[in-house]
Amino acid sequence: MNAANLSFIGFSKTLPTLQSVAGQIAPIFVIAVAAAEACVGLAIVVLIFRNQETIDSDEYSQMQG
Repeated sequence: MNAANLSFIGFSKTLPTLQSVAGQIAPIFVIAVAAAEACVGLAIVVLIFRNQETIDSDEYSQMQG
């Protein structure tokens, strides 16, 4: 993902000014989405820890419905 962001920024330097800005803004949105995904993942881990009092993955078999 970081390589694609660097490619966006690198190729945007070869474009005219207005299109160049769009090439530099797109990676910011990608980074924002990745940060949101990390927050959701951390929230899931915290909620599991609160309910199970452990982060041992062998204990999660009890969560199957």
